Amino acid sequence: MERLVFDRSYAKNAGLLLLSLLFVAGGVFMATRADTGSERLIGWVCAGFFALGVIAALRNLLRGGMAFAFDLSGIKDESAGILIPWSEIEECMILVVRGTRILAVSFKNPDQFLLHVSPARQKMARFNERMGWGHWSFAFTDVTPGIDEAVRFIRQNVPTVPVSEA
Repeated sequence: MERLVFDRSYAKNAGLLLLSLLFVAGGVFMATRADTGSERLIGWVCAGFFALGVIAALRNLLRGGMAFAFDLSGIKDESAGILIPWSEIEECMILVVRGTRILAVSFKNPDQFLLHVSPARQKMARFNERMGWGHWSFAFTDVTPGIDEAVRFIRQNVPTVPVSEA
């Protein structure tokens, strides 16, 4: 296998959209029917919070397609618009954060590599590094195939990059 494409899952994002819409409706219902000010506030906060889920699901449904891809040259991250060459990757780690498995990537020369990304992504990379999550991470919650296929690809096609489980 020379290329592995991770597509955004329409089913998962459609489910997120539906659930978020239901919780927004529940929050609005609570806010408009509540007897006390604190209950109304909680209802509006709920509606606002789950509206963010609606936005995220819609964005993913509209963008659709490839989230990232692994090939023999490296990892192409579509959201950042960059290619991370395997030669720049020191290690990959499988992390579990609140039950979600994440593939964390540590760079050999992070300062040099991060010059090519936005300041916001640089800050996120530094935050990830402080948390012990590598410099870059890939979540597989809304893409198919999953993290097991990604690890299999790395181990079969790029044996020089170690993959460990934290």
